[in-house]
Order: sequence, then structure tokens, then C-alpha cells
Amino acid sequence: MLKQSKLSGLKGTGITVNVTVSRSTPTIAHDLLSRSTPIDGRTVHTNIANSNRERFTLAPSNGTTTAGAWAALGANSGQVLWSAANPSTEAAQGPVTIANDVLFAGSVASYGPIYAMDAKTGNILWSYNTSATVYGGVSASIYRCIYLGNGYTVGTARLFHPTWIGGTSLYAFCVA
Repeated sequence: MLKQSKLSGLKGTGITVNVTVSRSTPTIAHDLLSRSTPIDGRTVHTNIANSNRERFTLAPSNGTTTAGAWAALGANSGQVLWSAANPSTEAAQGPVTIANDVLFAGSVASYGPIYAMDAKTGNILWSYNTSATVYGGVSASIYRCIYLGNGYTVGTARLFHPTWIGGTSLYAFCVA
């Protein structure tokens, strides 16, 4: 069962709305609604949370990181095509979303960065700081918009993650 919370006075687009936001964020890949890892038949894209901050090697660059990361793998071979460390040097808890060959992901860093990356290379195309932790995923629409909420302050989260900042905003970014 999905846990939901009622939020009001949401901002991000200049429009104030009342909306119920789910803690389980759906993703859209090639106009199909999915609650799993985006797969286009050739490539699987995923997050690497790395909550324990273990050092691992990025492929194919051979760089190392203790942060979370995102990766693309060959769907048939399992070969790592690219992996990119989270530039905020924090975990990458939320799922990724693919729309029009752009991968969208957020970070649990206190300033709430979200990233748009080239799904074929992992290069960052755009980023935005939401001012609060982004724990969930980004939703995409066929109307060339992405949506995300920020903030994560459920139960004992502050005890284990004191740097996570709560927020009550819903953001919408659309390509004209």
C-alpha cells in the first residue's frame, strides 16, 4: 500500500496547487508508465545508492568514488557502458527516469540537487538545486515536463541522516 501525504501551497512553477504526493514515484520511459528500472531494449539505467559509502571503481573511466552513482548497462550483455559519480558526493537513493534520451536523478544532499544527464554518456547536461533533500525519483510526462518533490523527514530519518533537509515543494520543469 502506498503511503501518501497531503501537501498544499506547493511551489516551483509559480502556480500554487493542492495535491496528494505519493512516496513511490512512477517513471515514464518511451511514454510507458513504469515503476521499475528504465529499459529501452538495449540499455538498462539504474542508480547505485552506496549508502554505506564504500569505495568502488567507476567504469569505464577507472575513477573511484565513495558517493552514490548512476550507471548504464547493456541489456543483453550486462556490460557497464558508463557510470557517473553523484557530483554532490552523497548517496543516490532515488530511482532514475529516462525521457528522450535524458536521464533524470536526484541527490540526498542537503541542497537538493537534481541532474539531467545524457543517457548515452552520463554527462551532466543540466542541474538545479531544490534547497531540500531529494530522496525519490523524477516523473516525466508526454508533455515534455518533469516533476519532483523534495524533502525527506519521515519518522527517525533525522536520527540516521541529520544532513537530510525536509521540504514541501513540488517542482515542474517543462521544455518549451
